[in-house]
Amino acid sequence: MKSPIDIAIANFVDHCQAIPSSLGSPGSQTTAFSTNQHTLNIPYPNGITIGQTDNQDSQMSQIRQMIAGRPSGAVTSMVDSFSSLDLTPLGFHTLFDTPWTFRQAAPVESLPIRQPQFRIETVNTPAQLQEFDRAAAAGFGQPDDDTVYSTPLLTDPRYDFYFIRQSNKIAAGVQTFTNNESIGVYTLFTLPEHRRKGFAKSLVNHVLSLTPDLPAVTNPSEDSDHLFRNAGFSHIGTRTIWLHVPS
Repeated sequence: MKSPIDIAIANFVDHCQAIPSSLGSPGSQTTAFSTNQHTLNIPYPNGITIGQTDNQDSQMSQIRQMIAGRPSGAVTSMVDSFSSLDLTPLGFHTLFDTPWTFRQAAPVESLPIRQPQFRIETVNTPAQLQEFDRAAAAGFGQPDDDTVYSTPLLTDPRYDFYFIRQSNKIAAGVQTFTNNESIGVYTLFTLPEHRRKGFAKSLVNHVLSLTPDLPAVTNPSEDSDHLFRNAGFSHIGTRTIWLHVPS
């Protein structure tokens, strides 16, 4: 039986392969390492370690191969899933650490939004997905001129996108990735002017209520950590984000 952190990593790896693949850049995976050589301007890593420390030699070898295969001048991002590697000798520097969090499968009631005039909607069309993409970029303070969530994801049964509108514009949203083992809760955002209204809490409870028989995983930010803890998530490990910028 897989451990909670192995379940969380497996969901994250599959999700991080699916996004660039939908944009035309398929990747590859071994038991120790997942890699995607994309040069897309998307916040998804080029490499992710899989498995415990007995795979370190194999992981370091595959990271070297990944770097050697990168286009000239390409920035490379890495997720060390167990914060156990030192990639400094390979020219990487650390960006930050974030937790892996896990919630056991359990029923949860969908939480009504404080303002009854608002409701949770599902992305169903390319236009809605494009709007979600741009709203998510704004929610995370990123440029909105690069596509992250592309139309092929609408026909991928593992993905769902939910949002709340205010003043006819998306005010908050969340994206999920579901496999046979877990539901990953990702891209939870609320635009600055719509925060402190309970939108994010309602969205998280909504997606958890749809899959009561599956555990849930996520990588919360400092701002969202308390929200996920209140929803029943607990920290199960730490990952380190590394960046390699050619000189």
